[in-house]
Amino acid sequence: MKEKNQNYNILAANLLERISTEKKKVENLNTKIADLTTKLTEAEKKEPQIVYRASYRTREVIKEVENPKTTRQLRQASKIINKLDDNQQIISQEISDQILKAQVQQIAFSEKQIADLKKEIENKQTQIDRLEKLSHGSKSIVAKRNEKVKSLKAELTATQQENEALVNQVKELETKLAAAQNQKTVIVVPVPEINDILGEEKSSDTDGEETGSETSELPPYETNPHAAPNYDNEEELQELAKYFADLAYERDETIKVLQSAINNLVPELDS
Repeated sequence: MKEKNQNYNILAANLLERISTEKKKVENLNTKIADLTTKLTEAEKKEPQIVYRASYRTREVIKEVENPKTTRQLRQASKIINKLDDNQQIISQEISDQILKAQVQQIAFSEKQIADLKKEIENKQTQIDRLEKLSHGSKSIVAKRNEKVKSLKAELTATQQENEALVNQVKELETKLAAAQNQKTVIVVPVPEINDILGEEKSSDTDGEETGSETSELPPYETNPHAAPNYDNEEELQELAKYFADLAYERDETIKVLQSAINNLVPELDS
């Protein structure tokens, strides 16, 4: 379209230049006619021959001006100019339409960009809200894990204390067992629940014979649950010692599990 418009403009410029040239020729001829008419008027007062020559030249000039070819060219030039004016108006209208269309498209594109930006902002806000919720949830999880760590540490401490107590009891039993093996004396086990552990109960008809120990005069375990039962059986004492050793081993394993759980939780809390 631009190239076509440029071609029209070049053609119009050429025609305008030609028309301008023709107009100048006409103006020159009119000027010559006026000059010749003036000279003719002056010559009429002087000599007839001059008048004749002037009249002849005037007629030639008029003839040239009234030449059909020149007139036709002028009419064609006028038509071309009018056509160019019409084409120029059409081209101007088309250009205006194209500009308006481009502006409408630009506005539509801008509106789409604005809508896309709004949508992107909404998505970002949704992500921010979700991250805030996750942050609150993470804080809650961290707090719960902190509480769990504290609880596990407390449980670990209590288990360690219980384990130490059991180890001390096992050592005491081992000492008493060694003493019983050497001296063949009665060992007093300070654990009232031992009958439940071994799955045995003393009969209610204990003869209460004296064994050289100060605790031999205590009533039977069945009649006095808080009294410590007496064992003079070496096998039972060994079983009791083995039981406490197994119990201490289980406590150690429990401590290891708790310590592992704490070690696994602490890096997560640090991260």
